[in-house]
Amino acid sequence: MSSPLNKETITGMVPPLGAPVRTMDGEHLGTVKEVSGQQFKVDAPYSRDYWLSLTLVSEASAECVTVGCDASALDDYKLDGPSTVTSESPILDAQRETFPTIEDKELRRDRMIHGS
Repeated sequence: MSSPLNKETITGMVPPLGAPVRTMDGEHLGTVKEVSGQQFKVDAPYSRDYWLSLTLVSEASAECVTVGCDASALDDYKLDGPSTVTSESPILDAQRETFPTIEDKELRRDRMIHGS
């Protein structure tokens, strides 16, 4: 079974689960715990987990995920949680499985099959 977690998105790279996360200045933040929509959750050791946008990812591999900010600016990029914002591309939405409702997912699938 293939997973969309190792594909690049329009707005950033999708980090693999379990990969260590570091800032541009080399500070270890934790590991990738979850990916949802256009955000990913950092499993931070000895502190509360938090979400970051995929647009912040500058490099992503199984060995390391680097976010495009220094540790001193990290709080400015933390998010409350994953959003359900979808793109204008049903193909990318399907890969990320980010649909607001089941009806929306079915409608987009029908449009892909039968055209607009």
